[in-house]
Amino acid sequence: MKRSFRYTPAWWVRLPVPRKATAMMIIAYLYLITQGVSNYIWPGLDTEGFHEIARAILSGILVFAGLAGALACTKGWWVVERPAIVMLGTVYVLHAYWAVADLDHNGDVPVQTVLRMCIIGTLLAKRYFQIEHYQLDPGR
Repeated sequence: MKRSFRYTPAWWVRLPVPRKATAMMIIAYLYLITQGVSNYIWPGLDTEGFHEIARAILSGILVFAGLAGALACTKGWWVVERPAIVMLGTVYVLHAYWAVADLDHNGDVPVQTVLRMCIIGTLLAKRYFQIEHYQLDPGR
């Protein structure tokens, strides 16, 4: 009889179930943190109509909510993750409004940006509704 040995890392076992969805959300939160930092350091050419303080606040919210979401996601603290999702969703709604309203008055409304904001908003809403009724990870 042949026995197979399969190693499972300890960090993987500690993730809340479903582990693959949790891992993907942690990666998404890390991307949101990266986006917040990069938006603050390198604002881009299309931010002329966007006030410096507003950009700093929105970038800070992205970083703070991304950190809160990633930490809460790893521990199964869904009562903490829900407000983080709401904050991130608010940032994306404001950014989508800014893109659609054409606040820099250059006449360019980037359809790709609007679609990207809709996709991100849909994924955040999906995660929110997935954990809406749970206080903590039900597997613990």
